[in-house]
Amino acid sequence: MSFSNIFFKILSFIIGLAVFGFYIYVINHFTNGDVLEFPYLILTIYFSFCMILFPFIALTENKVINKLKFLSNKTMYIVMFALAPIIFFKTRKNPDSTES
Repeated sequence: MSFSNIFFKILSFIIGLAVFGFYIYVINHFTNGDVLEFPYLILTIYFSFCMILFPFIALTENKVINKLKFLSNKTMYIVMFALAPIIFFKTRKNPDSTES
């Protein structure tokens, strides 16, 4: 694994932390809920998986999301974050998928 690959994985993890932090901020301040109570606990667990799996797909799987022409590059990574577990497990089922 090269230095640039490690750098981009760490950078994508930081982006994932920022999006997860934004989720926690929205739930706590706008809905007056707690992320560890039942209705929001399911989303918190899902976004935790997203945060963990996002660095593994952020660099290699953007061709999956590039088919959606209506998304800008900035929005594309937020959508990839939200769909990270789905994209990760779908690409692991396909033998022709490559991981760098």
